[in-house]
Amino acid sequence: MCMRDSPYGKRWAKYNADGSFKSWRVRLVQDLLPTEEMEMDELSLVTTEEIDNKEDDDYVARESEMKAFLIKVAEAKNLKRASVNSWVDAVEFKFAELGIETVSELRRGIVRLNRRLHESGFAMLHARTLQAIVNVADKEVCDMKEEIKRLTNELTIS
Repeated sequence: MCMRDSPYGKRWAKYNADGSFKSWRVRLVQDLLPTEEMEMDELSLVTTEEIDNKEDDDYVARESEMKAFLIKVAEAKNLKRASVNSWVDAVEFKFAELGIETVSELRRGIVRLNRRLHESGFAMLHARTLQAIVNVADKEVCDMKEEIKRLTNELTIS
């Protein structure tokens, strides 16, 4: 998805002092809206969509995987409950603009993530956020290894 086609962001050119082009800047709509504290119960949207083919099904699975991962990261960062969904949506949008659609792609590209965000005109993630991403990813990998061991033991026993 190209930012200029997106209803979620505003894109503009940034220039050097001498008037030469420097970079594109992007600001998400949520950054432009006034921030008000609201309870999660005040706003609820429900959408349903029928999945027609396997590719759409895979996309939904990847999207929910990333969203679930980012929710864990938000919890690790101790974000306020009212801020979690907007933070997850904003970060998920940034990652999608960079072509990062799965958690494994995020883990592989974590070292260059801030550089890619900056080059694309997005605000970079704080060191604390990057550390939370790494910690949550490591925990998930450890949990998967334990699950593999458990399942291997069950298979050898039976």
